[in-house]
Amino acid sequence: MGDPTRVTSQPALTTASGTSWVVVAALLAAACVFPLSSLLVVDPGPSLPVAVATAVAVGALLLTAVVLRFAVPAGRRRLRALAWCVIALAVVALAGLLVCLAIEGAPAS
Repeated sequence: MGDPTRVTSQPALTTASGTSWVVVAALLAAACVFPLSSLLVVDPGPSLPVAVATAVAVGALLLTAVVLRFAVPAGRRRLRALAWCVIALAVVALAGLLVCLAIEGAPAS
């Protein structure tokens, strides 16, 4: 067998059902909702289109994680797909929020 201390040998990537990845994705999406909702509802400004696109992309990635959990057979393939989905969700959310921040912080012309 291999080295049990390797990152790829941990239970979250080898034997788990995948529910924990969906929960993490949902929590991450929820954490992104607060700043995005303030850009969408409370004070819609010039970053509104980017905030909408980011919210849609985060929602789509969360939905993808849920579909992967139930559509892909149990095993490493499902867990790796879920892990990549959560990573993509984090990257998309961070990039979208940073772009919104840059747009909102830019001087008005």
